[in-house]
Amino acid sequence: MNITINASGLNALKQRIEQAQATFKSNLQTAIQTEADNVMAQLASATPQGRESSGSNPSGDSEGLLSQSYVKEDRSTGDTVGVAIKTTQPNKMRFVREGTGLYGPLNHRIYPRQALALFWQGAPHPYRSVAGQHPNDFVSPVVEAGLKQLAQAARDAAKETMQEIVGA
Repeated sequence: MNITINASGLNALKQRIEQAQATFKSNLQTAIQTEADNVMAQLASATPQGRESSGSNPSGDSEGLLSQSYVKEDRSTGDTVGVAIKTTQPNKMRFVREGTGLYGPLNHRIYPRQALALFWQGAPHPYRSVAGQHPNDFVSPVVEAGLKQLAQAARDAAKETMQEIVGA
């Protein structure tokens, strides 16, 4: 008894799989970059708008508004695709998200360190101390929504890749 197997299509299938692998990585990278841009725009929109005074930013933070401080870094290496979204004002971000004074991690009023009172442009009078600001974690909802969108984009890219492999 002779058994003959025709494997002539294996090389073509192997080529389609290799092409699909490259296509999937490219599609996934595009989806990640697009969703990172969307998250940055949503973060800028969701960032609380403070009353910008002539005061200085916390030490180590860049100048300007927190809503304009988001930057995207490509974290792709080899077969891994990724992106990181950061702020150039990490201290200001921490103060907004965690709160300050009585409402922050230190849980005490804010007193002046070098003067007799606290005063800022627009204040009706100097203050001996202030309670601080309540925490506002505006980041988590934006990131969670972005991850859901990214998961859907990854599923779409995988589906598209599978269709390419089977030739649909």
